Amino acid sequence: MSARKPWELADKEEIKKILEPVAQDILNVAELLQPFMPETVAKVIKQFSEPKIKKGEGLFPRV
Repeated sequence: MSARKPWELADKEEIKKILEPVAQDILNVAELLQPFMPETVAKVIKQFSEPKIKKGEGLFPRV
């Protein structure tokens, strides 16, 4: 992801091509973590299920 630098691109379709698989991978990992971290996974799924991902609250409290 660092090599493709989506944060430097202007073309929204190109950005989408880079970030959609990343978002899907995050959801796949969350599904695997469901038995161990159900509340955290629920937050992740809620965040990534919105049509437009926005900044949400932290998953864990700051130390």
